[in-house]
Amino acid sequence: LGLDAERLRVVPTGLDWDALARSADRAPDPDGRTRFLFLGTLVPHKGAHVLLDAFARLGAAGRARATLTLHGPADSDPAYVDALEARATEVGAELGPRLDRAGVARALSSHDVLVVPSLWLEVRPLVIVEAYAAGLRVVASDLGGMAELLGEGIGGRTFAAGDAAALADALSAEVGLDPAEQNPAPGPSAAFPTWDAMLDSVIDETEEARALR
Repeated sequence: LGLDAERLRVVPTGLDWDALARSADRAPDPDGRTRFLFLGTLVPHKGAHVLLDAFARLGAAGRARATLTLHGPADSDPAYVDALEARATEVGAELGPRLDRAGVARALSSHDVLVVPSLWLEVRPLVIVEAYAAGLRVVASDLGGMAELLGEGIGGRTFAAGDAAALADALSAEVGLDPAEQNPAPGPSAAFPTWDAMLDSVIDETEEARALR
């Protein structure tokens, strides 16, 4: 946009890490299944249909070792949601309701892997950071901020955006994964600040900008 890059500062969105961390000590699925979760608006560019196609590619044996639940607002594209519901029924996935903040925390606490199959350039999906804080692994498209948050395989893996076969491979790799083989999710840091740390950064940047006037 013609701005001087040297004058730009990026302050990552903060998070209540302590509240979400209470979800990290989750009980495993009683049947030993890997529980996949989608949280996002049910519109085409968020890629829920790619996820359902990928889940189908696991085959009956693979799906017997996993579950898939999708939650999100469903009023933006009713025809698309109808197609998702039909596909979910075919592959044995569950299409759940829109969740409030408490519901999001409960969903994170009862699943193992968050899947973010977006087809566009997400900037910095807060849901990925929330999943990290809650102790989940993440499988996400290799685009934009999703790829940046999963750089070097931190806390999960990426796949080629829109490629259901590639996503199926990524899901298969997560099914039954031994915790000892997992790369740990990141914790609070400069790149993943708490709310208080973000506020401090905003104040510092504001004071610096005022001093330059």
